[in-house]
Amino acid sequence: MKLLPLFVLVFAYYVAWLALPIFDSSTLTKQNNVNHADELEQFSFITRVIALLFPLPSIYAVYIPIIIIFGGLFLVGTFVGVVLLSS
Repeated sequence: MKLLPLFVLVFAYYVAWLALPIFDSSTLTKQNNVNHADELEQFSFITRVIALLFPLPSIYAVYIPIIIIFGGLFLVGTFVGVVLLSS
């Protein structure tokens, strides 16, 4: 039960990450690769905060769960195959 607030926070972060293109903020995350402070000063405070909170473009928020699911299916399928072959 102590993990519920953590899961809720992670889910809220993930939903906000997915919603960046809706608010046309996904282009802001591409600016975080700029390491020079003088180049970051041209952006507003909110833009810099969004760039720090969401370091990757939101398209990765779509691909990461797919990769995790495929990886899990591969691991489970491999384990079941090894168990079936060894029995």
